[in-house]
Amino acid sequence: LLLGLSDEPVEHENLLIMDKGPDSVGILIDDLPLPFDMSKGAEISQIPELPAGLSNCISDAYTVDDVIWLGFKHKDFFHSVMDSVASN
Repeated sequence: LLLGLSDEPVEHENLLIMDKGPDSVGILIDDLPLPFDMSKGAEISQIPELPAGLSNCISDAYTVDDVIWLGFKHKDFFHSVMDSVASN
């Protein structure tokens, strides 16, 4: 139960693959990702409070139409997850 997520089975239809080769990671997602045009966003200097384990994996934050977009450092996140699993 990582990040407080349930272990109940959930039906997903989409697989998001990040990176390539041996660094690639796949995540089951409900909906396809939305594109983000950074030229339309305003950078936020103060990143909002995030769940434990995620805040160190965000590089920057932007807002467009009251929606916050986060720069996700997926390699840092998944290395952290692997370290956490290995230590338990």
